[in-house]
Amino acid sequence: MTLLDRYLLRGVVPLVLVCLCALVSLSLFVDFAQQSRMAGQGAYTLLDGLAYSALRIPQFAFDALPAAAIIGSFLALGNFSAHHELTVARASGVSVLRLSVPVWAAGALFVVLAVFLGESLAPPMHSLGKRMRAAALNPTPALTQGESVWMRDGDLILNLRPAGDEEGYASAFLFRLAPEGILSFGRARAARINEDGKLELGGYEETVVGEDGAQSSYSDLRITETRLSPDIVELVELRPELMTVGSLLRYARYLEANQLSGLRFRLEMQSRLATMAAVALMCVLALPLVFTNRRTLGGSARAALGLGIALIWFLANRGVAEAGQLYGLPPWLAGWAPTLVLGIAVIVLLVRADRLRWRRAPD
Repeated sequence: MTLLDRYLLRGVVPLVLVCLCALVSLSLFVDFAQQSRMAGQGAYTLLDGLAYSALRIPQFAFDALPAAAIIGSFLALGNFSAHHELTVARASGVSVLRLSVPVWAAGALFVVLAVFLGESLAPPMHSLGKRMRAAALNPTPALTQGESVWMRDGDLILNLRPAGDEEGYASAFLFRLAPEGILSFGRARAARINEDGKLELGGYEETVVGEDGAQSSYSDLRITETRLSPDIVELVELRPELMTVGSLLRYARYLEANQLSGLRFRLEMQSRLATMAAVALMCVLALPLVFTNRRTLGGSARAALGLGIALIWFLANRGVAEAGQLYGLPPWLAGWAPTLVLGIAVIVLLVRADRLRWRRAPD
């Protein structure tokens, strides 16, 4: 690595880290403001909300890395351009493609950071935060640390168990009580609390005990009123965002081996990998943008442009992933399409910026 490479690397990395800290701080503030609205429910306090938000910092950092990468790189390289350091390098015969090498190296460092955050810190800390919040919102001895959770809601006793048959939703056993004993009992293959706060039971088999004996019934979907918190169901629901890439792959294979759909988990895995790769691409994308707009953009304009590009990529990434799940697209295509487009744009812009060197004299 040459002196120029080290100089550019030392300029890009600190600014990306500063931008990352700023974006994480903003996310932490917004999340804590949302959590503070729940203070007073059950045993949930502001300190609990702060602890929950703090445990989500690795997830905030992972989500913010692509935006921090392009904003920080754009600002650092723009500063070099403003002081004519990049112009001197080009006048000395260094091509734009050669200048991109240390930027690629900086991007690789942040890809390693993304892997560390997304695979080692974010999933377990986010899961721990959800358990702490659920325990505070629902302070009841029924909330156990075992493999299932027993809850009571009026005359309904509910047993939730993780990893049901329907793409990781919790399975459930329900017992309805009457003064004289058990009125009915049932089993649901999948259970969740919907947006209206009602308990949805999929594949529900119920047996009602009466004077004439027991009568059984089955329904594909049963909706019932409940006062339970969605956080309780989330404790035993296998959520893709709380799993590592390896766990997502293993669980998708398990579902497919049992003739079930693993699309949701494969799509999350591919999207996670694409996000990690996008971090490096965002760093390098800043270089041709600096050469294209070095006269017209100031520091604040560069930050706004970088944020806009990151936002467009984020919305496209989420939108294509949702469309892929809805229309059954191949997981690799739905997960990687926006990042592949970003990669093509980076290569095209780098080559174009390098050719411009031969078409006009340096400033």
